[in-house]
Amino acid sequence: MVNGTPGADTFFSTPQNDSFFGFDGDDRLIGSSGNDFFDGGAGFNTADYSGLTEQIVLEPTGAIDKGSLGRDQLFKVQRIIGSQNFNIIDASTSGGSVSLDVNLARETLTVRNVPGIGSLNLSVDNFNWVIGTQNGDRIVGGADSDLLRGLAGNDTILGGGTGDILIGQGGNDVVNGQAGGDRLLGTDVDTRGQGEIDNVTGGTGNDRFVLGNRDGTFYNFNGDSDFARILDFGTGDRFELGINQTYRAERTSTGFKLFVIQNGTRDLVANVTTTASINLPSANFTITATQGNGVFLPSNSF
Repeated sequence: MVNGTPGADTFFSTPQNDSFFGFDGDDRLIGSSGNDFFDGGAGFNTADYSGLTEQIVLEPTGAIDKGSLGRDQLFKVQRIIGSQNFNIIDASTSGGSVSLDVNLARETLTVRNVPGIGSLNLSVDNFNWVIGTQNGDRIVGGADSDLLRGLAGNDTILGGGTGDILIGQGGNDVVNGQAGGDRLLGTDVDTRGQGEIDNVTGGTGNDRFVLGNRDGTFYNFNGDSDFARILDFGTGDRFELGINQTYRAERTSTGFKLFVIQNGTRDLVANVTTTASINLPSANFTITATQGNGVFLPSNSF
């Protein structure tokens, strides 16, 4: 156990299981291997893992999973600096009404409705992967390629850099890729769009709108009651559809509607607003694992 001073202290973790108490001052923990405990005390305190090459995961209640390097517990820490790897903020095990407001571009994380606390504000540096809560979250990416997943609840998920993967999952979500070529899912392979109406916008760049996977199409449950609302499908964009399904595209005044056809019954998958002239198949068409049709491609990646 190491105690600090009333001033600003820097603590260096060892491969052992260490405990550090900062007391007053703006203190800093330099993380390494081992299962460590850091109580920053008063002041603006930092846990710095930038010297590690292994991925870290920031979990609820201030736990830091360092993989094979151990697991730390942080208390009264206001800033967390990730390692040299692809670091994760994972709030998926949060209970109750806890929700997130994350902005990776601004390096801010607000955890709302924390029991006994209210809102908890943190500075998060060098994180690229966010997994939200079971409630409505707002998750904004940074300049790099990010993986942002909302889980349940009505989430707002915004990209930022190029090459983002944005996943709304359950609930009625707003997903917007913004800049760059992104991969966009209002739902996912678990909820599959059942009971959802998701609003999905690509933004600039050549985007992929994912509406199914190798197990079939998403939103294939309740006729016109669940579907993806695609707000800006343009030149260079593509759809990834569930394979071994039959589809039909019908033009509207603002774009087209995409239906899946099963046993002679059609089910709305997407209501699409187009921003350019898009060539559509003139009749029913089938997507297989090796064959697409125009802007409609098979989704074989998951």
